[in-house]
Amino acid sequence: RGVLEYFYPEVATPRGHRVRAVSTVGEWKAAVEAAGDRPLVALLGRADDPPSRMLVAVYNKLSTDPAYAPLDFAAVSVGGADDGMALRVLDEAFVHVNALPLFCFYDAGIEHRRWRLAGADVAELQRRLARVAAGLSQAEIDEGPAVE
Repeated sequence: RGVLEYFYPEVATPRGHRVRAVSTVGEWKAAVEAAGDRPLVALLGRADDPPSRMLVAVYNKLSTDPAYAPLDFAAVSVGGADDGMALRVLDEAFVHVNALPLFCFYDAGIEHRRWRLAGADVAELQRRLARVAAGLSQAEIDEGPAVE
């Protein structure tokens, strides 16, 4: 068990989470392809970054919420500066390692850059997940999320 799970057992990573762990470009492309026409939400984080590590447990828990059943989830964790395979995934997603943690939203394999969410704002993440899970028109996707 990790520190987060020790002090906050209610956010412990559930066994039945739906997050696909990605560490290579091939796994990344497979996750995007497996999502098909379903929206894909990706958490890009660093293993040595406390906010990223905390978000993994929360993100795994969110993936089990029935409200987010229409979504697919993927997570990329960069192990360090020498983790070449995971860094290549970031290159595929056009993300710099200094921008982590970052949530990216994809639909039919295309990223909606206006929907990117940098940082560890879980409330904003839940708001965006709920909007995407409810279904969005093309105009709403193009407009991006309204910032409150």
